[in-house]
Amino acid sequence: MLPSRLSFFGGGGSNRGDSSVEGRKSDVTSFLKLQTDKDVYRSGDSILVTIEICNPLTTGSPGVTAPSLLIERLGIEIKGIEKLDTQWFATQKPLPETKQKRGEHVFLDCSAPSIVSNQIVSSGATKNYVIRSVLPSIIPPSYKGATIRYLYYIKATVSGRWLVLQNGHSTSNSIKDLIEVEIKIDSCKFISICYTGEATDL
Repeated sequence: MLPSRLSFFGGGGSNRGDSSVEGRKSDVTSFLKLQTDKDVYRSGDSILVTIEICNPLTTGSPGVTAPSLLIERLGIEIKGIEKLDTQWFATQKPLPETKQKRGEHVFLDCSAPSIVSNQIVSSGATKNYVIRSVLPSIIPPSYKGATIRYLYYIKATVSGRWLVLQNGHSTSNSIKDLIEVEIKIDSCKFISICYTGEATDL
């Protein structure tokens, strides 16, 4: 497996919106956005990834408390996968713990199960996190053939809980007034690695 480096920098900047905006949906929904500085890279390039976690607003109905989002864990993975057509290639059965399909081989894995933990995103607030990684100097370009494929993707995963007080005006710290709802959301983006060599005439 080819090595790669992953660096996390930049704190979770927070922007808070107007909590009395009309026309918002009353259901509780979070948003996870993943953006890269480019869509196409070359081997050896740096990849800059921005992860945005937004806790949207709820309607300003009386007696309704907007929930806060507790980020228990934010993880990221950057992977390159080779996919072989099992009708053309003899492949081994993957181990169950790898969660891979037959014919798949991960040749690039730059993952961090938890880069952020125990962070609160209040209702109407947004937090941004920036991750930088450097691609290896020798990797195959992206390719989608009939029998063999080389794919690259970046995936961010948030695991956490919604924290809601049943009595929005309560100043009590009683655990009975706290509702916890577990959540897990993913955001995935495929990127392209272009060929860096020079064409030669045979």
